Amino acid sequence: AQPRGSALTEPLLAAPRVAETSRVLLRELLAEVPLRCHSRITGPPALDALKRYHQSAQRWLQRLQDPPAQLQQEVKLLGEWIEKNANSGGARRRNAEDCPYRKKLDSLVAEKPDLGLSIRFHVEVEPKAVEVCRIMSDEAERLAAALLGYKISAIPAVIELTEQQSTEAGPGHAVLRYGEDVLRVSGMHVRKLRCLYEVHHPRPKSEESANIWEETFRRRLYAMLRRYVTFIGLDPSEEGSRGGNMHAAAPESVFAWLRHEMDVRCEVFASPLNCYFSQFYSAFPDVDTPFGSQGSFFDVQALPEGSYEVGPPYTEEVMDLMARKLLVFLQHADYALSFVIFVPDWGDDCTALGMMGGKDFEPYRQSRHGGAYVLAKGREHQYISGVQFFADSGADASRRYYVVPHGTRV
Repeated sequence: AQPRGSALTEPLLAAPRVAETSRVLLRELLAEVPLRCHSRITGPPALDALKRYHQSAQRWLQRLQDPPAQLQQEVKLLGEWIEKNANSGGARRRNAEDCPYRKKLDSLVAEKPDLGLSIRFHVEVEPKAVEVCRIMSDEAERLAAALLGYKISAIPAVIELTEQQSTEAGPGHAVLRYGEDVLRVSGMHVRKLRCLYEVHHPRPKSEESANIWEETFRRRLYAMLRRYVTFIGLDPSEEGSRGGNMHAAAPESVFAWLRHEMDVRCEVFASPLNCYFSQFYSAFPDVDTPFGSQGSFFDVQALPEGSYEVGPPYTEEVMDLMARKLLVFLQHADYALSFVIFVPDWGDDCTALGMMGGKDFEPYRQSRHGGAYVLAKGREHQYISGVQFFADSGADASRRYYVVPHGTRV
């Protein structure tokens, strides 16, 4: 989703060395050392988390070469504290303010007044995390170069498409097959994608031309689906949807309201799989354009007059780039231009959220109650799953939607 530059790049690895400069990736790697502390648990789950944390800390001491004596002592003291307080009655306390286990977990990641144990581990481990990022970048760069040198066959690919209607046994699905590669996806989404493709490429009336149209549609459908399945890191033929929420979207009712009330007609961050409108901006124009993509939002120099829905990937660096680009558009537009933005409620310490809630955006914000945003509270609203196009998800509402654990700023 980030700017690609002018040089020839591999579409899926447009910035192969981004791991080296990603402060978020480095922070997330360090957050796992010695163990990530969940912020909502209290009582017995918090005590169990403390025990796992202590065990992991002991393993990390063994991995480190000559760990500082103070670090070893603090790990030892943590074990003694857990043993002493395991039966203190804290297991019956569910309020975070009263739970000694919750307080202890919070102290492990605190920076003030004293450095927590996790922070001390991070100081020792950070060089290793930086090296991991460098290795990741080297491997991504090697892979990108190999893919750019890949020779594409001059023989058009033959894509088999089998569609099955919904029955009492289950929802309809479609199977795309290219050689040994099989993609099993939602029948509802194949129908949507066919309609979307036909909007931009009307089906010819003659039988011969219609057959060529169908073959071209299938090849483009397969290329686009294979890209997103690879990008998300999931196989729709296997059970489970870990990681799929990175491609989530607002519910259809939200888009219907935006269209009716605010005349929104285009999405700034979408894909053929989760778009609501027939025109959108997306991360992979090379495979998305046949289905209505106008290109990458980060590559366009100006937007046409109108209202836009903005639902970026929930990563800090992408949201930061988004906020800066939106501000430039607003500052230089001499025509009607508006954006409805959906971002997670991560606090103003997140650069993009602080910027959009600050003075730079103040002249352009409009809210009935005068605030910087409207908040949809966590666990009180839903998103469409990022794997809505999977065969078992498209028409099944229980799989298609999920409750959002965090708040959403609008």
